[in-house]
Amino acid sequence: MNLPKNHAIVLGAGIAGLLSARVLAEHFTKVTLIDKDSFPTEVCPRKGVPQAMHLHVLLRRGLFILQKLFPEIEKDLIAKGAVTMDWGKDTLWLNPYGWTPRFTSQVVSYTFSRWMLEHTVRQRVMAIPQVKIEPHAEYKDLIIDNGEVCGVRIAVKKNYKMCTEILLSIRQEKIVKPLNF
Repeated sequence: MNLPKNHAIVLGAGIAGLLSARVLAEHFTKVTLIDKDSFPTEVCPRKGVPQAMHLHVLLRRGLFILQKLFPEIEKDLIAKGAVTMDWGKDTLWLNPYGWTPRFTSQVVSYTFSRWMLEHTVRQRVMAIPQVKIEPHAEYKDLIIDNGEVCGVRIAVKKNYKMCTEILLSIRQEKIVKPLNF
C-alpha cells in the first residue's frame, strides 16, 4: 500500500519527539505529537520527565544539530540563563596521577535544566504551522491495515477522566467519538 505523506504521528512530546516532529514537518503536511502530559507555558517541571532534576549539558555536536534545526536557538538558551562551561577550566579531573591542572580549552558546552531545553525546543516546534500537540492523550494501540501502520488510537483526558477516543489517521483528519462509561 502506498500511503500519501500528508500526516505523521509522533508518540511522545519530549525532546526526541519534538525533534522528530521538527524533521517530519519538512516532509508531511501535518504532524501530530501525542503525549499524556500537559505542557507548561513557562520553564518548569512536568510529570513525564522524572530525569529532569539533574544538571544537563549540551555538548558542541548537540548544539550544532540543534542550530541546524532551529537557527539562533543558542541565543534563546543563553537569554533564558544557560551557563557556558569550559571543560578544561571549569571541571576537575582526577586521574591515576592526581588532579589534572585547569586550563582554558576550546571545548565549551552549555549547562541548564532539562526543562529549559525542552521548553525552548517546544516553543520552536510549536511555531511550525503544521505541527500540533495532542496533550492529555493516552496511547491505546496502532491501527494496522494490510500489514502497515495507518494510524493510532488514543484516549484524551478531560478533567482527569478519559472522555474521548480519537483515531488519528495518516490518511485523513482525526475522528473523535465519546467513550461509553
